[in-house]
Amino acid sequence: QNLRFPDAIRHHYVSSLATVEFAAQNSRRLVDEFYEARRRSIQLGHEGPVRDYFLLLGTCPQRAARLAELLRNNGLDVQRVSKSVKADCTEIRTSEKGRREIPSGSFHISVAQPAGRLARVLLDRQVDLEQEFIERQIQRNADRFPDEIYDVTAWSLPLAFGVDCLATVGPVEVASAPWSGAPLAGQVIGGRAKVAYLVPGQDAALPALLSWLRKGLRIHVADRDFRMGDNDCPRGTLILRTSENPDTLHDTMKQAAKDQGLRILASNTGLVSDGAQLGGPHVKWVRPPKAALLVDRPASYAAGHTWYLFDQVWRYPITRVAGSNWGRLDLGAYNVLVLPDGDYGGREGPGEKDAGRLRQWISEGGTLILIKRAALWATQKPVALLSVQAKNKPSVAQAGVKPVADKPPADSPAEPAAQPADPSPGVFLRASVFREHWLTFGCPDTVDVFYQGNVILTPPDAAKGRGLVTLAAPTDVLTSGFCWPETLELVAQTPYLLHESLGAGHVVAFTDDPN
Repeated sequence: QNLRFPDAIRHHYVSSLATVEFAAQNSRRLVDEFYEARRRSIQLGHEGPVRDYFLLLGTCPQRAARLAELLRNNGLDVQRVSKSVKADCTEIRTSEKGRREIPSGSFHISVAQPAGRLARVLLDRQVDLEQEFIERQIQRNADRFPDEIYDVTAWSLPLAFGVDCLATVGPVEVASAPWSGAPLAGQVIGGRAKVAYLVPGQDAALPALLSWLRKGLRIHVADRDFRMGDNDCPRGTLILRTSENPDTLHDTMKQAAKDQGLRILASNTGLVSDGAQLGGPHVKWVRPPKAALLVDRPASYAAGHTWYLFDQVWRYPITRVAGSNWGRLDLGAYNVLVLPDGDYGGREGPGEKDAGRLRQWISEGGTLILIKRAALWATQKPVALLSVQAKNKPSVAQAGVKPVADKPPADSPAEPAAQPADPSPGVFLRASVFREHWLTFGCPDTVDVFYQGNVILTPPDAAKGRGLVTLAAPTDVLTSGFCWPETLELVAQTPYLLHESLGAGHVVAFTDDPN
């Protein structure tokens, strides 16, 4: 029997009434069980293997504050450490154990609270699936049945936010006070600048940069480290010269420091103590992006991730272009084009003529950003916007299996097409970062990236491009979650983010959606 929309409405209505009736009839039992669950959570914080979590501000204080705010909004009590303390800790990301200093200002989440179990689930690096369940999924996969995994297998928020998190295994006497959720304070150091304002590449520097570009400010960026007086300015530091910007620049900097929590340095000299000079060859002008985003078919609903990033997080305009208007798109009106995940090889995808237009636009200075299956499409021979290839499961011949006598040889036309890897069910993978490229400004040496799917690309030839974020070796690549062993072998030591030059332009490819 086919279910129709009115049936769904009726079923929702009936199930809602049934839930209300059950709650009314068992109200005392529900309250008792709720109370007992919360009591056991508090007890877990006194007797369990983890007593406290600490989110360190480190080099990404705004990101740590956003994570703390998310925890607070979901019912967890979050406090701020008021005095530095040393304790025996485990680093969530690396599992390294040792005595660490927890600086003043860090966010403190005690497990001994009514939502303590929620803290464990959200902040631990790994929540193990039952071994019996894993073995059943591996067998189902071998038998070519769909798995029974719901959603993803990794969700550690410190990994997702890239925030250093320490867990203590024993009681810690820590001075902390309730956090109201107030944003972290920023400041302009040095008063009104005579020469330039310097903005190190912090979390909030990118939204601030885009805000300033919208206001028409002229901004440069240093691609080498330098030192101004007693202040270290890492590569990726933004430079706003007073001579190139309006007299209101100081007020703009003060407002950004307040709104974004930025630490901005005011400089009264152009003479650096060490490193890249403010006007030398290692300081580049930031060209304001004029961005377009493909939406609707052939793009998938994942286009909404990028749209949200521009519209709600960065507050920067991006033109949405329907796939049906692809052929009429005036590429010359834009210098950045984002192709989100989608089925670009299908009937509604761009044709060979469209690929030729793209190639010409890139060679004249455009930047093409490819996400997931869009990157796969760009590797195909008629398109050839990327020099890399898709990495698939080894064929029977590659695997060293002798063909059956009555089957055609492996090089015959009847050889089956290469099969992609089994899709990863949502895991965190460890990756190294090539930090000498402008695309990795502000990134640490290693990161944990979320990976869901089976888009795997071969490493680019050194003469044509570079892997900027490269996944670790098979024994080290899995940080959190469960993944098929064969998929881990295939994805290890391949690029998650790569860059290739094409004429005066750039092709940037992600093997999964970074948003």
